[in-house]
Amino acid sequence: MSKKDQNVRSMPYSPEAEKAVLGCMLINSEAVSKALHYINSESFYDNNHSIIFSAMNNLFAESK
Repeated sequence: MSKKDQNVRSMPYSPEAEKAVLGCMLINSEAVSKALHYINSESFYDNNHSIIFSAMNNLFAESK
C-alpha cells in the first residue's frame, strides 16, 4: 500500500442510521416531510437505501 493510499479517508457511514431514518419515514408521515427538509437521495451511502428513499419521496409527493 502506497503512502498516498494510506491518506485516503472514506466518508462516515452508518447503515443503522440510514435504516432508522427510512423506518421512521415508514411509520410516521410527518417524519417524511421533516426528512425531506434535511436530506435527499444523495445523502445515503447505500444505493439500496437511496432507491427506497426516492420511492418514498415520490409516494409522499403523490399523497399516497
